Amino acid sequence: MRKFSSKLAGQQAGFTLIELVIVIVIIGILAAVAIPNLSNTTEEARKGKAMATLGALKGAWGIAYATVKSAPTCAAIASTMTDPTCGTGGTGITCTGVTLSGGSGNVNYVCSGAPTSPAQITCSTADCG
Repeated sequence: MRKFSSKLAGQQAGFTLIELVIVIVIIGILAAVAIPNLSNTTEEARKGKAMATLGALKGAWGIAYATVKSAPTCAAIASTMTDPTCGTGGTGITCTGVTLSGGSGNVNYVCSGAPTSPAQITCSTADCG
C-alpha cells in the first residue's frame, strides 16, 4: 500500500495549459455564435407583442360589438382591453407597454370613429409585420 500511495504523491493532478486554452477557445466560439442571435430576439419579441395586441384589439371589437349591438367606438374598444391597458388619442389606440422597434415610443393602432369590422383596426407602423 505504501508503494502505491508514494506513486500518487509524485504525480500532479489537474489540467494542462493547452487543455485550458482549448476549452476557452470553444467557449469563445460558442459565445460568438450565440450573442448575435440573442440581440435579435428583443426586436422579434417587440414585433410579436405588437401583433398579439392587434389581434387582441380585434377581439375586443367583437366583445364591444356584442355589448352595444352596433359598431363600437374606438374608445369602447380600448376600454374593453385589460392587458395591455389601452387608450384613445387622435386617430388611434395606444396601448401601454407595446413599444416600437428600438424601444422608443408606443405602437399606434389606427382606428377612427366606429369601425364596422375588426379588419378596420390596423397597425400604423411596420412593427406589426
